[in-house]
Amino acid sequence: EGFAIKRELVNIFPLEEGSIFINKDLEPQTEEHFEKAIAFSEGYAAIKYNGKWGFINSEFNHFLDIKYDNAQSFSDGLAPVKENKWGYINKEGEYVISCKYDSCTTFKNRLAYVWINDNNFLIEGYINKAGTFIWYNEKH
Repeated sequence: EGFAIKRELVNIFPLEEGSIFINKDLEPQTEEHFEKAIAFSEGYAAIKYNGKWGFINSEFNHFLDIKYDNAQSFSDGLAPVKENKWGYINKEGEYVISCKYDSCTTFKNRLAYVWINDNNFLIEGYINKAGTFIWYNEKH
């Protein structure tokens, strides 16, 4: 903490009252202070505001729903979001893969690693962008 993270010509600068986005001339890009912010990826940054996560675009003029319990960066056109469980949304804020995972990673090369823990029965594996397991392992 205490330093800016360089991404797409905009920095995230942590302050005591929250993070702000600044440009290369150290000028604030939004009036809002966010509780947390994750660097821009694919034109959007994940932000935490009033206890919920959502996304802001790199032009700072469009927010995607700020309603999630948690969120990660966009990758391969999708972002993991949590509403009780994890799922994936597209850049229009529409669910592409419903919230059914206990944990997950961002997509990389069209695959994401997910796991489901249901009453001591664990399913872990890789899913494609349709949410279909292409490899999985079950543990009892």
